[in-house]
Amino acid sequence: MDNQRYEELLIRDLTGDLTPDERRELLDFLQADTGRRREQEILKDFWAQKEVTYADTHSTFEKLKDRIRLEEESVGMKSAFTPAPRRHLLLWRSAAAVLLFALGGYGIFHYYYSDRSARHSLAWQEKYTARKAMSKMILADGSSVTLNADSRLKYPAGFDGPIREVYLTGEAFFNIQKDPDHPFIIHTDKMTIRVLGTSFNVRSYPGDAVMETTLLQGSIEVTFPDRPADKIILRPSDKLVIRNIPVTMDSAGGASADKEKGKAIGKGSTETKYSLTGLTYYRNQHNTIVETSWVDNKLVFSNEEFQSVARKMERWYGVSIVFDREDLETIPFTGYFQKENITEALYALQLSEKFRYSVRDSVIHIY
Repeated sequence: MDNQRYEELLIRDLTGDLTPDERRELLDFLQADTGRRREQEILKDFWAQKEVTYADTHSTFEKLKDRIRLEEESVGMKSAFTPAPRRHLLLWRSAAAVLLFALGGYGIFHYYYSDRSARHSLAWQEKYTARKAMSKMILADGSSVTLNADSRLKYPAGFDGPIREVYLTGEAFFNIQKDPDHPFIIHTDKMTIRVLGTSFNVRSYPGDAVMETTLLQGSIEVTFPDRPADKIILRPSDKLVIRNIPVTMDSAGGASADKEKGKAIGKGSTETKYSLTGLTYYRNQHNTIVETSWVDNKLVFSNEEFQSVARKMERWYGVSIVFDREDLETIPFTGYFQKENITEALYALQLSEKFRYSVRDSVIHIY
């Protein structure tokens, strides 16, 4: 969250839209990190060279981060002959060029691509799938994407640059066309997924405690905006789980991560935990994979907490569910629904665990 806020403030600073309070907030970020001060100076220097138009802040900084990482990989052995401070400066100048392109700096972009490519690449589109629905689409490169309920995909009209990239909020199953010369990159709130050609599932809903990437075929590389030094390679049947652990106050007044050990962040905050596991099969049925069953119009969960099951049911049935008793939120459930309506699904859950529910103002209350 801090990185995202810092990036938003930096963009507003470059466009001259900062309020006095926001300017003080940005100064706090810069004073706490000398690296960020260096970044701001370089970006301001490039910004001053061109009159640019404001564009999408999130895609801008993701492009910037990806370019830094790609440049770092490309220098390879050459970096041994370049002083570290200068190498860092060169990388950030390259990234700043990407920033100007993303914000409309056509002069620098034309240095690499034609006018046609620029116009085509900047034609971003967006697909949203409502609750109780699912949709399938084919991207310009032939890759297919199946969007789950309450999910959004931002993608370009065509892939003309060195990389193919999209932005996902929610859940989607990807089948990516192989193209080693043009890596496919998926951006979510908590992770960036880099792939050459493969089939995999990504679940990253805002507000959910758990986010997942599940690989069926091929291989993918996952990096994290808040942990840029970390890199995880997934092989077939691997599942990467990202869990937000609430931070609570201990008896001494200090902060501690609830249920799991970890570094304290502060009261009211969450700590991110990463773990690598395998696919989940429904009650030893190797033809039913829990993580991707939704693609076959099946709502399946295995030993999953009630609060997580409820979020899935909200999207699946297009309802709203609230818990009037917190102790019910952590009850584990295993279930398999395909043609059942919401009443039948709740009744089936009641057969295994005792709880009651009522419907008030179109909201299902669990108690």
